[in-house]
Amino acid sequence: MSIRDKVKQYGWENSLKLFLKGILRIVRIEFESYWLLENNLCSDEISQKMKDFDYSDVKELNLEDFKKGDPTIFNEVKLKLIEERFESGQYWSYGVFSGSELIYSCWITTLEIGFRKKYNTSIPLLEDEGYLEDAYTHPDYRGKGLHSKMNLFRIMSLIKKGKSRNYVLVLSENNPAMKSQLKSGFVKVEKMTFLILFGKHFFLKKHINDTNKN
Repeated sequence: MSIRDKVKQYGWENSLKLFLKGILRIVRIEFESYWLLENNLCSDEISQKMKDFDYSDVKELNLEDFKKGDPTIFNEVKLKLIEERFESGQYWSYGVFSGSELIYSCWITTLEIGFRKKYNTSIPLLEDEGYLEDAYTHPDYRGKGLHSKMNLFRIMSLIKKGKSRNYVLVLSENNPAMKSQLKSGFVKVEKMTFLILFGKHFFLKKHINDTNKN
């Protein structure tokens, strides 16, 4: 992601925080915080919210669709991960095209809440739980409501699969994504922080009641 795109998505203050984190990585200090959010809305409530959007352009994606995406985003490593997800039978992806160009993609899963591989951590999902994962919007189409639209679509997709509790992770600096998730009916549950200090890994969790909700 370019500096311009990062500032556009996160704002100047949070972009500076991300820049400082990059500097700390040089001296082997890494930390990342995420909010875990939960959504328990029923199908009637989601259906009502979905009336504000047109879903005629939404497509369930396959591997070939991702090969038509931006090669700088959907590179060989990413496409391998995508292929593994489809093969698992517990991941589903949906997207929107503009002409032949994939401008938005997102995932749902019934397997686990996953984090970056370097954190070596995941949270298995229970039978009635689902997870919204890995949404991507082409920079030229950000701020047009695609994420809010597809959040609701994914929640409804999980409800149709029998899931009554659905989760999503949001990077603590990603204010636009947080606003979109809260608008979709998600509420904050826990703040999770990963710390790598000179090669040693630490995983910290704070329940919402233990925080100031910021």
